[in-house]
Amino acid sequence: MFLPARQLSLEVGDHAIVIRRVSKHSEIVRAVKASNGTDVTCEILVQADSTSDREAIKKTIDDLCLLLTLAFGYRVAWLYYHLTTLEEQPIESFHGNAITGRFVCLPLIDVRSPPQITRFVEAAYEHLQKAEEYWELRKAVDAYTDAKAEGVFLEARALQLVVVMEHLRSRYLVQEQKTFILQPPEVFDRSIEPFRKAVLGILAYEYPDVDQDRLAMMASHVQGLNWYPFSCALSEICVSVGLSVNSRERRRFVNIRNGLVHQFAFPSDYGTPWDRFSFVMTFIGKVLLAILKYDGVYFDWTKLDQGEGKMKVRLKLTAGS
Repeated sequence: MFLPARQLSLEVGDHAIVIRRVSKHSEIVRAVKASNGTDVTCEILVQADSTSDREAIKKTIDDLCLLLTLAFGYRVAWLYYHLTTLEEQPIESFHGNAITGRFVCLPLIDVRSPPQITRFVEAAYEHLQKAEEYWELRKAVDAYTDAKAEGVFLEARALQLVVVMEHLRSRYLVQEQKTFILQPPEVFDRSIEPFRKAVLGILAYEYPDVDQDRLAMMASHVQGLNWYPFSCALSEICVSVGLSVNSRERRRFVNIRNGLVHQFAFPSDYGTPWDRFSFVMTFIGKVLLAILKYDGVYFDWTKLDQGEGKMKVRLKLTAGS
């Protein structure tokens, strides 16, 4: 990853962490950007009281990499560690098989500003564990980041972004016991057959010339009456995380989502394909930041044509969120 200073000091959980550039950092970063590749650019230093802290430190570094991935817009992962004495004598080394990805330039946080990175990481880390338990946030961040990588059609990338929201919606409905409108679902299931027959009768009366098999196919959808609507879940998610989003923005997201899910295409309105993609990307980015209770400055990519100054927007969270 690109580090804007020679080193960055963070207070993450119970650990004081220093991230510092490796030798020839600038040259490596330029090569990574030119090739959209990956490489080792930084090292992390953590001082521990004993070797027994190893697993806790690895967990902290994993969490730190997750937050940096969200902020930088491309996957950040640690590849190996060296356990040494204070005199830097090696005690243990480990090389992992970390998953990395190609470099992309679609950050969510201004990664050229050390204070901005520090504020985001330290603020978000406090809420990360709860977010992971409730939202399975790691899955969402991984998929959100992968969708930013170039190389496939914008529609495919936008569809993956929509899947992120489907994941968050599913987690919300399960956690809040709202997967079905009537709970438990068996209450509604007992009435499905009478409803189906009643609907079939109405359809046969209204459309006497339509084939009965087609009418029966329509009536079979009655079970969906108990499924929680996507638009309602989206609205409730925004409220639950304290994100201030008006109904027009939510409607735009739902319409773009429907076009992608059902036709694998952007709706004809809402501007260019980039306009639609950047809207969906920014919308979900705001939701992820709100889940982490971050109310600082982020990049709004829907304002790319207005210049970088206009792109830097403070996230609006409702009081008490």
